[in-house]
Amino acid sequence: CFKSFDLDKNEFVGAKELKHIFAQLGVMPEDSVIDGMITLCDPRGDGAVSLEDFISVFLFPAESLRLVNVAQLKSVVNGDKKPGGSSDEESGDGEDGEAADAASSSGSGSSLEAKK
Repeated sequence: CFKSFDLDKNEFVGAKELKHIFAQLGVMPEDSVIDGMITLCDPRGDGAVSLEDFISVFLFPAESLRLVNVAQLKSVVNGDKKPGGSSDEESGDGEDGEAADAASSSGSGSSLEAKK
């Protein structure tokens, strides 16, 4: 299943790929919702979902949800902060590059690592 989501075959699923998949389904979620989905599945804060992350979420959903930084997730979904590889960056318009840089340099994901 992961391989069908990894459209550019780089072993990660990012915002651009999720947008494409949803468009194929006729659904157009807001960028902040896409970013929230990635944040839920990306405990290291890479801004994309690796195969390891994907497997972990589907094999151990309860454990994965316990590791979620709820405050960070709310911030991302509310549009206050972008995950490491924000959908704006991946779509090429780069408007919020500073916000994405601030999110990744502020140690996004560090509290997730501490919980492991």
